[in-house]
Amino acid sequence: MLHQAAPLTAETPPSLRAEFRATLALAVPLAAANLLQMLVHAIDVIFVARLGDAALAASSLGVAIFGMFIAIIIPDAKDKKPVRLCVIASMVLSFAM
Repeated sequence: MLHQAAPLTAETPPSLRAEFRATLALAVPLAAANLLQMLVHAIDVIFVARLGDAALAASSLGVAIFGMFIAIIIPDAKDKKPVRLCVIASMVLSFAM
């Protein structure tokens, strides 16, 4: 007869409701931060659009380049120097355009 193996810990596994709450506790702040970042970019577009098409295009390109640099460099954020370099390079590129 097959016997079920004993669990490694004496704790009972969390219920589906507890798992859902834990997932929401992680997801809600991340979603809120993403929405706030999108709101900041939308407000930037509103302000920069008054300066003309070229300024709006340069600003949008600068945001895209900044995002690309952050996506490449942030995984190695233990060393703050590359992050600082990324921010400076992105600002220079956005102002140059």
